[in-house]
Amino acid sequence: MREKAPIPRSPRTEILGIPWLARAVDKGRMHLAGTLGDYEFPCPADVFILRLLKLSLADFLSLLAASSNDEGLDLTLAPRISDLTSRERISLEVFSIKNSRLFDSLDIEEGRKPMPEKVSSEENLSGPKTRTQ
Repeated sequence: MREKAPIPRSPRTEILGIPWLARAVDKGRMHLAGTLGDYEFPCPADVFILRLLKLSLADFLSLLAASSNDEGLDLTLAPRISDLTSRERISLEVFSIKNSRLFDSLDIEEGRKPMPEKVSSEENLSGPKTRTQ
């Protein structure tokens, strides 16, 4: 029997209102733990979110290493998110709309039904699920 590998959360799962951020967090933690498998980190969507939040990859990984859950990240990221300009918020909406098919495809590939545009914060606290590789 093969070992189960982590699966990052849905691209639609939000942390502090930011889609894809939960997925980037999961993939970053998988990267730090050496369990990234076939996932790409940072992928172009991860880079977009990190740039939007004005975070370098090194700073993001440091935040993840220092925080074992989303609540710890919330405290650090909340000021950055509240500082987003109207233009940045619009670019985030465009990102979600432009990538909605990708979001659906990833959800299906990873064994989830395509989700509505927004996912409740309760899923944020559950962390990544696992799959058999």
